[in-house]
Amino acid sequence: MIPWKEKSEALILCEGYQDRAFWAGCLVSAFRAQDARDIVTSVESARSDTPNLPARKKRLSDPWDKPVEGGAYAFISPAGKYIRLNPCNGSANILPALQSRLKLAEQRPLRSVIVSVDEDTLDGGGGHPPITMQGISESLAKNFAEFGGSPEGELPILPSINANIGPIALVHWKSAVRGKNGLPEKACLEQLVCSAVGKVYSDRLPTITTWLASRKDPPAEAQQEKEIALSLVAGWHAHQGVEGFYRAIWADRLIREALIAELQHSGQWKVIQSALDDA
Repeated sequence: MIPWKEKSEALILCEGYQDRAFWAGCLVSAFRAQDARDIVTSVESARSDTPNLPARKKRLSDPWDKPVEGGAYAFISPAGKYIRLNPCNGSANILPALQSRLKLAEQRPLRSVIVSVDEDTLDGGGGHPPITMQGISESLAKNFAEFGGSPEGELPILPSINANIGPIALVHWKSAVRGKNGLPEKACLEQLVCSAVGKVYSDRLPTITTWLASRKDPPAEAQQEKEIALSLVAGWHAHQGVEGFYRAIWADRLIREALIAELQHSGQWKVIQSALDDA
């Protein structure tokens, strides 16, 4: 069992597994968090090297001794606190997941919550239901009489609702440069990542653009952002796989600096830092 410092949780709700991988890399490489699976694995390895100790199935538990499952990842902050990273299998499931988790806050307090989406989700683009600070505020107001109702200051962060529910922040992925130099048009995670990688390795996006344009009979309903990002994976990161790529780019110092610069330019880095300040 991991000796969590306190029984509380900083929660990140994201759209899918690639977002989960991206956040995982960010937490470990930029915020010095530790993947809790590494600690469980090291403890079990120590047990397996000790013949007198019986074999035991690995089990990762949160501070309330509940299993971390359903695709969620657990991290230990530098202060020894619990961070939960939860993919929601699509943006349509994020607000219901948030509402369900808030109902448990009296028994399982939330230090902070980050709702993470592609920017096109903010206005309902791409067929997604819109996720905005106003929408989150209206949802909370229906369930919490003490809720204040709007962000304080310039950042998209709602203040603490009560002693058990900390600030709720909205983070959205995009690049400052859209549809130029081979970048995807859509404001999303793929656009952000391709922009950062392109700034460090300037030959890659032009190479991908040339190859994509040379294809015979390309699919009529292609997703441009997926085509470009997956070509980047296939061409230079196939050994890592797709999720491995989205996590590993944070370990590359130059790409990490480019990602942070992109997020600073869009204002998202300040939101992330503020939301994880007490993580």
